[in-house]
Amino acid sequence: MQFVVTQMHAPADCPSDEPEVLEKLGHAFSEREAVKKGVRLLGAYIAPLEHTFFFILEADSLAKVTDFLRPAAKLGTAKVTPVDDFQKVVRQLSHGR
Repeated sequence: MQFVVTQMHAPADCPSDEPEVLEKLGHAFSEREAVKKGVRLLGAYIAPLEHTFFFILEADSLAKVTDFLRPAAKLGTAKVTPVDDFQKVVRQLSHGR
């Protein structure tokens, strides 16, 4: 299963002035750590002025995604959206499946 994650935090909770926290987050959201937690990290992006992280993940359970996101849980909230391949779904729908 693939998931698009939008992780948001308030400006007051932003770790941008805390190098140690940023380093920990950088490590926590690395490909290496994702693999340890059973998650495939397909993409990781940040919109600094919006205080928002975006992740595209692949995992066989929501529990693994939740575990991967845990290091940023105290910063704010996350919206986790399961997604599927666009063309696959269109083919299935157009063929009545």
